[in-house]
Amino acid sequence: MERLGCTTLVIGECGHGYASARWEGPEWLGRTFPFQVKSILELMDEYLEQGRIQVDPTRFPRPSPSTIPAISCAMADSASPAPGAPQDGNPFPGNGPARRREFLLRRRGRPAGLSQFKERRLQAGGMKAQQIRESGARIVVAPCHNCVDQLMELNKEYQLKVQIKTVAELVADALVGKSPTGEP
Repeated sequence: MERLGCTTLVIGECGHGYASARWEGPEWLGRTFPFQVKSILELMDEYLEQGRIQVDPTRFPRPSPSTIPAISCAMADSASPAPGAPQDGNPFPGNGPARRREFLLRRRGRPAGLSQFKERRLQAGGMKAQQIRESGARIVVAPCHNCVDQLMELNKEYQLKVQIKTVAELVADALVGKSPTGEP
């Protein structure tokens, strides 16, 4: 970053990667970075506020028995569920228990993703699967690729029949200039 003269390092939808780059990196080096570290979620919010990208709120899944997004990730506390989502009250009602009681996946990187931990991971994820099922969600949104991986496992194991999306996918689906089918 320094050699290239970059001003901002953008970390994708990864809570562990973001924490490592934003806080742990400078701590280990014993100095602050001469550049900013941002999450892609923060960058999407900024771009939306600045008008650099625009979304059509009618393209966000609206509450209905067949389409209710649910947020599922420890990273969700540090970002809005979907940058640019409609802000008329709670745009995502029915997403399970209040956030303080929400069961977060908290997988924290590679070791938990190893095959020898699969049975433990699926058993521990049973509570999250139950919350998703009880929410009536058809789309589950996670701002972290580790959570997406685990949610996909839970979706298969517990036959939840939900669609798993990242926050970036949800925003991309609602970008202005793109039809609901993805055609320009």
